[in-house]
Amino acid sequence: MEDRPLAAMHPSLFQTAWWLDAVAPHAWDEVQVHENGLLVARLPFVRSRRHGLTRLTQPPLGRTLGPWLAYSSDRYDRRLAQHKAWLGALIDQLPPFDLFEQNCSPELDNWLPFYWRGFSQTTRYTYRFERVDDLPAMRRRMNSNLRADLNRGTQQLEVRESEDVEQLWQLCRQTFERQGEHFPFSRPLVERAYGACRQRQAGTILLAVDDQDRVHAANFFVWDDHTLFGLLNGRTDQFRIRGAQALLIWEAMDYAARRKIAFDFQGSMIESIEGYFRGFGARLTPYSHISKTSGRYRTLHQTQSILSAAAHLLPGKRG
Repeated sequence: MEDRPLAAMHPSLFQTAWWLDAVAPHAWDEVQVHENGLLVARLPFVRSRRHGLTRLTQPPLGRTLGPWLAYSSDRYDRRLAQHKAWLGALIDQLPPFDLFEQNCSPELDNWLPFYWRGFSQTTRYTYRFERVDDLPAMRRRMNSNLRADLNRGTQQLEVRESEDVEQLWQLCRQTFERQGEHFPFSRPLVERAYGACRQRQAGTILLAVDDQDRVHAANFFVWDDHTLFGLLNGRTDQFRIRGAQALLIWEAMDYAARRKIAFDFQGSMIESIEGYFRGFGARLTPYSHISKTSGRYRTLHQTQSILSAAAHLLPGKRG
């Protein structure tokens, strides 16, 4: 799809057509609401089929999608009423589905129109700095251990911008594998995402490199007019210098400060990572996970659960 005029209004990077073309090529669509010839609301989604069921979800890369709504009024009650109407119109236009599942931007603070139409919501969290404008003060407010790591990283490593997607992807993959997990993003996907951002000056890969030219960590940051997001990060465990990740995040925070935009860590709900992000002094920020399933989907899910449980009771499967 081509970029559409947004009447001088600003969606999140993850809601733009060019980003969706990069991370979900030929797989995404959207519903829209227009008023007086202007686009005032849209809800993109990725459509897929699995086990004969239709799924409306979000791309694999990028933590949020959800609806985008224009700012409609300075009066809070009028704005709520307008957004209620727009959200209802978006939901009613969605094509038939068996599963709808998306994370919404933290800016969406009213999911009632989804609730009234049978959707469910779970609150999830990210950490954010809404303003990054006094880095020395922010450094003083950091967790003392994290600040010590940052000091070590600053003294022993340097930050370099890079176009080496392979280096980024390998370090991210190794980081997941050390935790016994599969890295869920393919190399071509990451390459497309980076290429699209680089073309629009909306992203960068940062490396933490020592004086022997060895790469200790790599991060992929992306941004729009309002927020810089930490999208991917990986590190090696071959070297003993601490603070590589802290140094890269701090460099990105400095970039957000110079652009006068917010900084979003993009998570995390994983306890150990949550504690690390909290140490920077960012604000815990809720966002909504919205979902709805059909009777067919629930029946299939229940059947699969029963079959899985039965398989573990077969001889040779227990223990």
